[in-house]
Amino acid sequence: MLYIFHGEDDFSRREALIKLKASLGPPEILSTNTTVLEGAELTLEELMAICNTVPFLAEHRLVIAQGLLGRYERRESRGRRRAAGRQQKTEDLGEWSDTPEAIRNLPSTTALVLTDGPLGRDNPLLRLLVPLGQVKEFPSPRGQRLQRWIQERVIHSGGTISPGAIRLLAEYAGRSLWALAEEIDKLSLYANGRTIEEEDVRKLVASARDPNIFALVDAVIEGDPSKASRELHQLLRDGATSSYILAMLARQLRLLAISRDLMQRGVPGRELGSRLGVTSEYALSKILDQSGLYDLAKVTDAYEMVLNTDLAFKTGEVPETLALELLVVELAGPRSE
Repeated sequence: MLYIFHGEDDFSRREALIKLKASLGPPEILSTNTTVLEGAELTLEELMAICNTVPFLAEHRLVIAQGLLGRYERRESRGRRRAAGRQQKTEDLGEWSDTPEAIRNLPSTTALVLTDGPLGRDNPLLRLLVPLGQVKEFPSPRGQRLQRWIQERVIHSGGTISPGAIRLLAEYAGRSLWALAEEIDKLSLYANGRTIEEEDVRKLVASARDPNIFALVDAVIEGDPSKASRELHQLLRDGATSSYILAMLARQLRLLAISRDLMQRGVPGRELGSRLGVTSEYALSKILDQSGLYDLAKVTDAYEMVLNTDLAFKTGEVPETLALELLVVELAGPRSE
């Protein structure tokens, strides 16, 4: 069976993958039959060889290909993208034009998941595969949708939250569902069965963690390894999880990459905030200042380092705290020209 999970909301993509894994069998058995592949250099032959492998002492094999669809994502302006999309032929995909036939011949024991970031509707490989599997898009939540997500998350955790607290939490924690999920867990524990109110959010979210996490992010982006290391250890002592810290670093790097791209394409400054989803003028000015420290190539390299650290978390290759310390020092260290 083919599953395609794509979109900017990597938190919900991860939760969808966790739910799928739970449906495929006990984790201790499925883990030995799970293969994670990086799509950047993957060939169809390699993918199918793994997909056609019989699961070992289990009913299912799970194959996850990350970033494969993104290889065929267009980078042109919107107008040129539409024109190119009309002209593109299946042959332009090379060997991947044979993917539909390979998918149809997948063993019933194999679940293949293609997971990626935001994809355009004109992505040729995506269009080719949509009729063959279950496709779910995860756009970054905003506005009323974000507030509904907060309310549903609180209810799922067994608590209740007032409308004012929802609005305040969305304002303080922003659109990062990683940050929001962690703050909701903390607030639910603190409220201990009563309704979470605005005062709880002000007490636990605004003054406790956010200034520290942003101080860490600033130190990393602005190249101050000593300060970055101090802020990291303070966050860890305060109870911040490695996944939360990593997600916030990834968020800032993504914002820097998008802002650089928008500025290079001549988007007016007054539109940058809405395009980035940043409402605070101070936060926006910070992003614009920091984007001058990184060109797109450096942002891409830094983001890849974050992804590799996330992979190290998931595979257990390196203890999380050590992996995070190494990442922070390397990101904040001198940058080669």
